[in-house]
Amino acid sequence: MDLAILALIILAFAGGRTGAETPAPEGEGAPEPPPEGLPEPGGGPQLDRAQVEQMAAELGLDAQWGRFLAAVAAGESDFVTCAINRGDAGAARTAWNRNAEHYEGCANPERYQEGSLGLYQMLPANALKPLWDTPLVCIDPVEALCDPMISTILAVDYARRVMRWSDWGRSPKTWAALRHGWRSPGLTDTDRPDIDARMRTQLKRIGIPEAFMQEKVTPLPAGWDAAELVAQYVTVEEA
Repeated sequence: MDLAILALIILAFAGGRTGAETPAPEGEGAPEPPPEGLPEPGGGPQLDRAQVEQMAAELGLDAQWGRFLAAVAAGESDFVTCAINRGDAGAARTAWNRNAEHYEGCANPERYQEGSLGLYQMLPANALKPLWDTPLVCIDPVEALCDPMISTILAVDYARRVMRWSDWGRSPKTWAALRHGWRSPGLTDTDRPDIDARMRTQLKRIGIPEAFMQEKVTPLPAGWDAAELVAQYVTVEEA
């Protein structure tokens, strides 16, 4: 990753910038249930709701997506940009083993197996799926998921893939259902009071009405292309 670009992004945020069913895509996996409490900070600034919503707006997402991403970041990492949950290392290794063929030739495979990373606590080998078969496939996964803008792009693409699962077709297609999908894509049509309770807590903490949970998920921008968006924040030489 271009360290100069990464530094500019981090400095900006630190400064306070404020139905037929479809087959389930391959390559997804549910992380292991996280331990109680927050993941350990791995470095990087701590953002807030306004900064996450601003990133969403810069990516062309509507305000509802900004609220959802802020709620996920609040619950998964407490807005710490490089939080790491080593309790998910087993799930990260499983994701790596399942997807290793797509990263053939990439250096430092252990970097994909640290655990779940970043604002949205994603498993690296799954999170970087939009970069398969592109010149950016071998960007450093830890740096990518610790970059707030890149991790937001990858989080939105993960949500997009969750909504391609057949389970989503049977779900109420609400923000609460999509939040279930963060634990596992197969849970979007499943009653999970535990996940709902945590979401209510985080919404209240960051000032979003609880009623948001039952609102329908709004469409992503037409032509959403995560790889093209990520390319704006890295250089081809890093691949």
